[in-house]
Amino acid sequence: MELVKYNGNLKSELFRFTTECFAELGKSFEPYGRHSFYNEIDNYFERFWCLVDEDKVKGTVAIARLDDITVELKALYLDSPLRGFGWGYKLLDEAVSFARENGFSRVVLDSMSHYKDAERLYRHYGFTDIDRYNDNVHANVFMQLILAYTMEYKNPVDESPSVRLIPFLPEYQERYKELYNDCYHEMREALNIKPYDYIQNDSFFDSGLKDVYILINGNDIIGSVALKGEEIDDLIVNSKYQGRGYGRQILLWALENINSKRIILRVAAWNKRAISLYEKNGFEIVGKA
Repeated sequence: MELVKYNGNLKSELFRFTTECFAELGKSFEPYGRHSFYNEIDNYFERFWCLVDEDKVKGTVAIARLDDITVELKALYLDSPLRGFGWGYKLLDEAVSFARENGFSRVVLDSMSHYKDAERLYRHYGFTDIDRYNDNVHANVFMQLILAYTMEYKNPVDESPSVRLIPFLPEYQERYKELYNDCYHEMREALNIKPYDYIQNDSFFDSGLKDVYILINGNDIIGSVALKGEEIDDLIVNSKYQGRGYGRQILLWALENINSKRIILRVAAWNKRAISLYEKNGFEIVGKA
């Protein structure tokens, strides 16, 4: 069994496989009607894969570009005797890995609620429900996966921070709420993560934010970071103070004060600026998050 990039020599076999899959699902494959894009695979898709066994197509998956940051998962089909053996996950993982490696930030899909096995696979992989994003009248399930990386501190930086952070104080609660929502709003809106303002009410502060440290200047919070075991999290800088090197100094402070030999962080693929900062200061991408 081999997963290969589609080429024109597979067209007739792909059409046979897709016709049989569609029939099993109770629908018709119309390659010269509403499925005419199957005749222009190289133009329509960023990548189309076929799972092949002895020249027979046994499965497919594809990625189509929607915009600069978003791709859509398409054509995930698998021959019924192969289901339940991990091939569906392998097909899905190949497509998502391609999206991540090619700089996209999220993967969306549409499906139908009676495709229970497919929906379980998507949820197991990490997809979550979103609002309808297209006019496909046949679909009633819409999901997305936010692409992110795990990064690990591999190349120690020989420099001490020039700032000192203090533990979060309750009197800064309202200012922290404004800072947090302001820093994440653009990303959450771009990636369609609702609510766009994450902190909606004071229940967010019920834990006391014991892992959060803040850098203050009078009544302003310049920035903050959370130290959670081996993980550096939620490193943010007030927009008023961005571009002055505070992000790097807060990162250096976190590296000096975290109580762990192994240090990791997780960052959305969308956040190219943060990824650049971390890579310039000793971190390497070690996997998906």
